[in-house]
Amino acid sequence: MADVRRWEEWRDWAMDGESYDFEELMFLHYRPGAGDIVVDVGAGHGGETFALANMVGPNGSVLSIEAAPDTFRRLEQLCRLNDWKQVEAIHAAASDKPGVVTISDGPEWVAANVFESGVTEVPAVTLDDLCLERGIARIDWLKMNIEGAEKEAIKGMEAIAPVIRNVTISCHDFLGTEWARSKSEVTSWLIAHGFTVSGREYDPRVAAHDYVYAWR
Repeated sequence: MADVRRWEEWRDWAMDGESYDFEELMFLHYRPGAGDIVVDVGAGHGGETFALANMVGPNGSVLSIEAAPDTFRRLEQLCRLNDWKQVEAIHAAASDKPGVVTISDGPEWVAANVFESGVTEVPAVTLDDLCLERGIARIDWLKMNIEGAEKEAIKGMEAIAPVIRNVTISCHDFLGTEWARSKSEVTSWLIAHGFTVSGREYDPRVAAHDYVYAWR
């Protein structure tokens, strides 16, 4: 396998060579900068972590959370090869309460979720608990892409919500299943917690039009 420290195109690591405009899709209202505290929920293989680690620099921090075990191992490898002191990779599923969940895991890592016949057990954590344990007093940007589980994960961030400045959440209504439907619930939660919310309903791309952005 290539030494990813030398990869100039991080998208290759993130999406196995598929076209993916991270900047345009993620940063509608805010782009993380030097010294920022970032939480990446659903970090996948770590391609976005690759970009975020450079954006925040050595004085910032990135909390990269991934539930699927095989996917997490690749994320962990990326962090180890790059020796990022500002990145912490966490193997867990963000949820509304601590415990254990089962997840589908395998080669189709982008679709791993906690709703369909999963057999792999992973720890479930709340973002409130993670931030409390690590003494995180603010989050400059939070990204979430967890295949429908976003509507559960937001319930586990009640305490930390007031100090989150910017949010990008990939909702999954486009999957057409009841368990994946989350956009209305996520939007209502964000508004109720004092965020200004925007979307991209104008976007013709199947997944992109279900992204939700929020800021204070």
